[in-house]
Amino acid sequence: MKTRESSVVRFLALLSASAAAMLAQTSSGINGKIADQAGNPVPAAQVRYQRLIGYVKTANGKWVEAPGQAHVGATVAANALGGFAVSGLPAGDYTVCAYAPGYLRPCEWSGLRRITLAAAVAANLGTVQLEKSAIVAIRVDDPLGLLPQSLLVAPPLALGIRDDLNYYHAAGPPAAVDASGRTYQIDVPYGRPMRVWLQSWKFSFTDGEAAPLASAGALIPFEAVQSAAAPAFTVRITGEIK
Repeated sequence: MKTRESSVVRFLALLSASAAAMLAQTSSGINGKIADQAGNPVPAAQVRYQRLIGYVKTANGKWVEAPGQAHVGATVAANALGGFAVSGLPAGDYTVCAYAPGYLRPCEWSGLRRITLAAAVAANLGTVQLEKSAIVAIRVDDPLGLLPQSLLVAPPLALGIRDDLNYYHAAGPPAAVDASGRTYQIDVPYGRPMRVWLQSWKFSFTDGEAAPLASAGALIPFEAVQSAAAPAFTVRITGEIK
């Protein structure tokens, strides 16, 4: 009985080792280095990778996920020298994005970086440069308490930045919330004309000097420069549109 059990254990161990060897022979990887514009490593950088899923069209014209797709995606941290490496990935098309506090997100401002991994090949991305950013603060005062209390409920307003090419960069969740309003922060590049964009179908607004803003779409121009403090703006919700 023990001999039979031992044989089964040895068989399973051999099977596991064989599977691991086959995976090592067919799996792919990604590696590279994250640096700033001066070539200095950015050890605080995070690298997000995501495998793109393929779709096929059925006989009735409906697009569905292709069979056998591997759903792969995660975030890894760069080391003290800015280097990162990921192994054990299935072949396919991937998007790769790097980001760090105080730097622009390339996938937000420069477009997604897409790579194709062949089987059993480690793709070296070389040096991925991050650009320093200014952190623009936008304060939304809500003295009447009209914004939803729960952050899980999207407020009836659009808030973000329009760049010099008129692309829209939406503000994420507020960086701070208190009884009288919310503060949002958005990373923007230096030396390019930008505009704060604010729009609501429900609320009326004024700026920090009590001048009315167009609820249908207000644009406040600015440009961040490295020799000055980052721009900050205040808008106030003054009521609901009747």
